Amino acid sequence: MTQRTNLFACLIAIGLCVPGWAAAVAAADITIAVAEDATVGRGMVYLGDVARIHSDTPTLTARLARVPLGAAPAAGQRRQVPLSHIERSLSRSGFDVAELTITSSGSVIVSRAAHTVTGAQLEQIAADHLKTRIAGFGGQISVRAVRGARGIDIPGGSPVRYSAHTADPIDIRQPVPVKIVLRQNSRVVRTTWVTVDLAVMTPVVVTVRLVPRYQPITMADIRVEERDAAGLPDGVLMTPSQAVGKRALRMIPAGIPVVDNAIDLPALVRRGDVVQIIAEQGALRISARGEARANGRRGDRIPVRNLDSKKLVSARVIDAQTVNVEF
Repeated sequence: MTQRTNLFACLIAIGLCVPGWAAAVAAADITIAVAEDATVGRGMVYLGDVARIHSDTPTLTARLARVPLGAAPAAGQRRQVPLSHIERSLSRSGFDVAELTITSSGSVIVSRAAHTVTGAQLEQIAADHLKTRIAGFGGQISVRAVRGARGIDIPGGSPVRYSAHTADPIDIRQPVPVKIVLRQNSRVVRTTWVTVDLAVMTPVVVTVRLVPRYQPITMADIRVEERDAAGLPDGVLMTPSQAVGKRALRMIPAGIPVVDNAIDLPALVRRGDVVQIIAEQGALRISARGEARANGRRGDRIPVRNLDSKKLVSARVIDAQTVNVEF
């Protein structure tokens, strides 16, 4: 579309224009060729971003290029700017559209240049931050997974700086929220959150072969492995000494972590066993023969019948031949 009149010439003739500026505009051969699409890298769109401008006066060309057309779309987005909007913007800036030769298809599609921060980049930022934070906990902790990292677009054209932040102290047993702040020219442009799952490796007692029910556990039945604590059941054993010498209360398949409620100390004293009853107080020590009236493990308190007095006493199992009573 082409628009051109001699309005300024008429205004000058009747003395309604400022002679210097009006004469310059009227005398200049001004053409504005609006593009069909344009990409901007800042928050405001100017005429010079979307059109090629020509005039005989460099100062006038520069002033036309600085005519604001409005806010740019969000990073990575686009919007249509119609020719009518451009003409209104020129008028608001003091230009008479009738004195300008404007060519346009009717509108221009304005896109905002964007820098995409990918989900993988956000994951790496969070993981690197957590690796630094957990270094003081020792080498048994690592990053298992990063969740919630989705790619985001920020304005292009300026370098991007990243910083990651976590609450203090970190609870390594729970998922850790990480705040990632994106800055351009020292200004915060986006903030996003991701969640990091930590793998806390711990020694675990594991069976190397099937252990039948009630079978005593030996060193040949178990080994110690490093496993992620997040997937372990409660009461898992961490040292062989916690298992060796005890018996399986139920069948334990091979490769299974051994837990405390799956094993028990075998009975040292069985019902009907003859035991030595010991009673001590200071330097005084009294002993008598007795009969166990129940099975008992080390440390258990069981009923024992004194074979001399026929009295029933409560005694604590010391070993397979000895129980202790208090008096």
